[in-house]
Amino acid sequence: MTEGFRKILGKSGEDLAAEYLEQHGFEIILRNVRNKIGELDIVATKGKQIVIVEVKTKTGLGRGTPEEMVNPQKQRKLIRTAQLFLLERELLDHPWRIDVVAIRMQGSTSEILHLENAVEDR
Repeated sequence: MTEGFRKILGKSGEDLAAEYLEQHGFEIILRNVRNKIGELDIVATKGKQIVIVEVKTKTGLGRGTPEEMVNPQKQRKLIRTAQLFLLERELLDHPWRIDVVAIRMQGSTSEILHLENAVEDR
């Protein structure tokens, strides 16, 4: 799989995830937010809660499912990235969580799995 294809697949997955989240009552605030630790795919709100969303998109199940790609190392990095994001914006005292949206694409169809509070070790 080429780097270009991976970028297109990732962008398509993030677009699908954002659409899915909006249909389920989330307000998308920011996308692809970078800081010195890493990148947050989607920052949204639902009610009064800030929801950081990691999107994983795959076309096959080689090397595991999309949600399995958010391994303990990735989870630790997501937590640190989210904490810095919230600290920089003086939002650490707001309720927040990290969700994962896993997308499996098969041809023209896609399957979306939304895991709320998928990353909790903080």
